[in-house]
Amino acid sequence: MDDESLAIGSLIARVDRLEEDMSEIRKDQKEMLRILHNAEGSWKTMVAVGGIGVAIGSALVGVIGFWSNIKSLFIK
Repeated sequence: MDDESLAIGSLIARVDRLEEDMSEIRKDQKEMLRILHNAEGSWKTMVAVGGIGVAIGSALVGVIGFWSNIKSLFIK
């Protein structure tokens, strides 16, 4: 009988700990959602800046490639 009581007490303690963990997880999840809601427009700005950077970089590579090939066209 003592073994059963010990097992039940252990299970109750584990369930209590799981409930505390779930409560902490819910608090953390609410905090993450709050942060994501505050960052609604900033990710769009970062994507736009990255896209503009890629466009400028590819244009520069294209111009440099064009000018390096134009020399070989006239020097034959």
